[in-house]
Amino acid sequence: MKRALLVVDIQKDYFRGGKNELFQADEAAKRAQRERKSIRSSSLQRQIRYL
Repeated sequence: MKRALLVVDIQKDYFRGGKNELFQADEAAKRAQRERKSIRSSSLQRQIRYL
């Protein structure tokens, strides 16, 4: 089975004080960072695409 981490459009406008503040945005960003670090430290191949 293949694993993937998909992080979509994390912007400062979604955080506290931003134009489009979202519920629990800080917690979501922390989790995304932990997952990114986990994948980078694993033996999984990774392909990063910027669109």
